[in-house]
This record gives sequence, structure tokens and C-alpha cells, in this order.
Amino acid sequence: MKGRFAPGQSITLRELAKAFDVSTMPVRGAVHQLIADGAFEFTSSRAVAVPRMSRDKLMDLQRVRMTIEGRAAEWAAANITAEEINLLRKLSVEYDVLNALSDDHTRIYEHLAKTKDFRFTIYRSARSPTMIGIIETLWLKIAPYFNLFRGDWTPIAEKSHHYRAIVIEALEARNAEVAKQAIENEIYQVGKILGALLEKKKDDRIQN
Repeated sequence: MKGRFAPGQSITLRELAKAFDVSTMPVRGAVHQLIADGAFEFTSSRAVAVPRMSRDKLMDLQRVRMTIEGRAAEWAAANITAEEINLLRKLSVEYDVLNALSDDHTRIYEHLAKTKDFRFTIYRSARSPTMIGIIETLWLKIAPYFNLFRGDWTPIAEKSHHYRAIVIEALEARNAEVAKQAIENEIYQVGKILGALLEKKKDDRIQN
């Protein structure tokens, strides 16, 4: 959900077991659930891989995310607390501080992690466990695409800062429509950048 695994990346069950310091039995059970959620696919009896990317899958995820996550922001406007608003402001400041990090890999990874924290603070304030479950599944599928940003994070950081300011102000004002539109617009704009990067990656692969 934080973009740590790239599309097509293969991972063995033994590697996962070692990472979590457990036997392969619980790992196998968790992996089966992640496969059911569309986050992994078996490549052999002992390894899984993140599904490869396609423009059609990206566009489909974008449409569904705009609908579901936009509605979550709309509901959040009616339920969010002052404490949650303050947390969003804190996370937004922390996000901008990350721009000073010199290591690109660390900076982008931390940005993605902070983005997840910010968005799910909003989504949890919608007070719908069912919707949170749906959004988590969507993020399991979209997060690998975020690896495409490792070339240049600047346009994403700028758009994120813009929309974070809008959504915080809208939620504080209890303006459900503006909060909904801010989330939908950011997903759409980021989707456009992702689509262009995906096409570039495809073209580079063909030329090579």
C-alpha cells in the first residue's frame, strides 16, 4: 500500500517469512488473501509476483478510486473531528519537510508513506469500516504503479501540496462537495501523470 513492491517484482515465500521472522505457514495464508485481493499472483508454488501494469488496469482503478475515495471525503466532512483536522495539518507539514531529503529513493518512499497516512486519516473519519476495507483493497492494487514516480517526484509533490491545502480547508469548513472534488481531482491528475509515465516505459521497452 506504500508502493514498496514494483509491478512484476517476484518475491519468494521464504523471503517474506524471513522478513517477518515467522515460518512459511502463516506467510502462505496471508499471501493467499493478498492474491484474492489482487495484490499478488502465484508464479510458482514457492513464489509470488506483483501483477504487471497496463494502461487499462490503471484507468479502471482511477475511475473506481475517484468514485469511492471521493465519496469517503464527502462523508468525512460531516464526521471529522478537530483532532483529526490537526493531525492532517501536522502530516501535511511533515510531508513538505521531506522535500529536503537528499536521497531520492528515501524521499519518494517516505512521501508515499506520508501520503497514505494523510489520506487514510480522511477516509477513517468517514466512519465507515466497509468503505475503508474497499479503499485498502484499491490501494493494494494501485500502490505498485507509484514506483513509476521514482524518476521525478517534483510534479507529484507540487500537486499533492495544492490539493492537501484545499481538502483540509474544505473539511474544516464542512464543505463536503469541495472535499470530494479535491480528492477526485488529485486522483485524476496523478493518474494522468502515471499514464504518461507508463506509456514512456512501454516505448522505452520497445526501443530497447
